[in-house]
Amino acid sequence: MNSLDFQVGARHHFGTHEVWIDAPDIFGVRLTGPISGDELHSILAFQHEWARDKKNFFALCDVSKVGDVAPSTRKVLNQRTLGSNVNLVNVLYGASFAIRVLADMVWRARKVLRPNDRSDEVIFVATEEEARSLIEKRRKSGG
Repeated sequence: MNSLDFQVGARHHFGTHEVWIDAPDIFGVRLTGPISGDELHSILAFQHEWARDKKNFFALCDVSKVGDVAPSTRKVLNQRTLGSNVNLVNVLYGASFAIRVLADMVWRARKVLRPNDRSDEVIFVATEEEARSLIEKRRKSGG
């Protein structure tokens, strides 16, 4: 991928799902409809490439319109690894109860299956405004 792929504000589509970059440290994701393992894998590969030289960043995730989450998608999440020097905070907004439960199960399973693997953090809030406010507070506090 070349640097033009990562222009701030540029929108990229993976099926019905959209990603964008907000300076200086936000990887935005909007999931719309069902998400397959292949689609999530492509989104995470794009994120990994963008974040290659970053030590701290946020994933701002709109999951208000996400559809079915295939078993292959959960497998992709479970297999994901971050570098030991990366601090990723996932801030999800608009999640239904079912999505919150599913995400919590996936992150707990990762901690059990790979106890020595540094895991990213997941925070749920109701709205994008709350998500951006939380990100700003975390930036100011250094984490």
